Amino acid sequence: ADIDDTTLLFAESASRLVIEVSPHHEAEVIRRFEGLPLVEIGAVTANPSLVIAGLDGGVLMQEPVEALQKTWREPLYRAMGEEVPATTA
Repeated sequence: ADIDDTTLLFAESASRLVIEVSPHHEAEVIRRFEGLPLVEIGAVTANPSLVIAGLDGGVLMQEPVEALQKTWREPLYRAMGEEVPATTA
């Protein structure tokens, strides 16, 4: 069945694992997961942004990591009745 970007990004199915691997250890990880579905979904770069590409390669989202952290953390502090720290990084 065909899958679209929204389904791919937000579908909740079990048994997924996200790992970060140094390029130096990539071959070993591939060897250890042989026979299992294994897909590279991204790369760490010097640019501190999260970039999500769609199935057609076009950019669906590009946001600075700092802004994403702030959006995620600030409501948690407020929900707990705490003051948001000057820096939440």
